[in-house]
Amino acid sequence: MQREDGMMEAETRLVVRKEIVVERSRDDAFRIFTTEIAAWWPTTTHSINGEAVADVLLEGHADGRIAEVTSAGDVVEWGRIVEWDAPGGFTVSWKPNLDAEAHRSTWVIRFESIDDEVTRIELVHSGFEGFDDPNGIQAGYETGWDIVLGRYVTHIS
Repeated sequence: MQREDGMMEAETRLVVRKEIVVERSRDDAFRIFTTEIAAWWPTTTHSINGEAVADVLLEGHADGRIAEVTSAGDVVEWGRIVEWDAPGGFTVSWKPNLDAEAHRSTWVIRFESIDDEVTRIELVHSGFEGFDDPNGIQAGYETGWDIVLGRYVTHIS
């Protein structure tokens, strides 16, 4: 990007990168992440309806929803799967709030076999630049993903 004085200005991209290693095959790690998400996702702190959340859906296909289901049966969408590559990973268009006009971010999760029983999982979350406070949103996800992935690791262990 060029500044008014003619000098080039480097664009900074706000990105959250997380990597964990689990002692599971890639197929198992992926299956547990996707089909058992309701058992490990910290809905009390990382959802829209908190303690009223009864279930979490992850529809395993392109255009599938990731959503919370309340005890009253209301389904509140957090995001849409835009690319599905089981068991290698998937990409999500993410908007976990009730504002239909809110900016969406994107996260990509990849599952890579290190050996038959060890898998590296990499998550990259980006697209914060469109938010009113992109640095604050990025910082929130930086710590938020630690909590979410920590719950997954505890569940899978």
